[in-house]
Amino acid sequence: MVKNNTIRMNMSLLCLLFCVLFSTLTVVAAVVVYGSEAKGYLVSANQLRKNTVTFDDSKLNATYKGYTNSAVARWKATNVITFKRDKSSRNKVLTYSAPNSGATAYTKSIFSTVDGRIVEFSVNYNKAYMNKKSAKQNRGTATHEFGHTMGLMDLYNTSNRSKNIMYGVSDRTVYVPSANDIKGAKYATRK
Repeated sequence: MVKNNTIRMNMSLLCLLFCVLFSTLTVVAAVVVYGSEAKGYLVSANQLRKNTVTFDDSKLNATYKGYTNSAVARWKATNVITFKRDKSSRNKVLTYSAPNSGATAYTKSIFSTVDGRIVEFSVNYNKAYMNKKSAKQNRGTATHEFGHTMGLMDLYNTSNRSKNIMYGVSDRTVYVPSANDIKGAKYATRK
């Protein structure tokens, strides 16, 4: 959909949908401009291209705000990006409940058709799945989703499961950004 010079796109959900439909671990539903599965990071053609960004999570309960707090603190610790709370921000962090969706969470990005920069995003936590997982897993999921807000893409090669936060299947065993994730994030947030 084109509106006001932006396109709405949900890369994470689209990747997940293709992987479920075609049972493959190497499908990429967006244009990769930097990185590879072998390098442990993939950066979309659509990137944040800034290192400070606001978000509004005022509709979350304390538990989900805690997951978000962990995510933004973990990314801030990389010295790549700072996320700041602002109730007036167009960037939203929300919850929903869809027990049959197959998605633990997803991030929707809106980007400019002029330069491809991400101009707005929403992180959406699926309570139907996350309420059944440990707090450690949910903090990892939140960190993963905030990686998408910068333009980082899911990794589906199982060799990334124990190496990188951007591994796109919920059985990942990494809960903080790795050196590979950080390298991709630096590219995605360059000005």
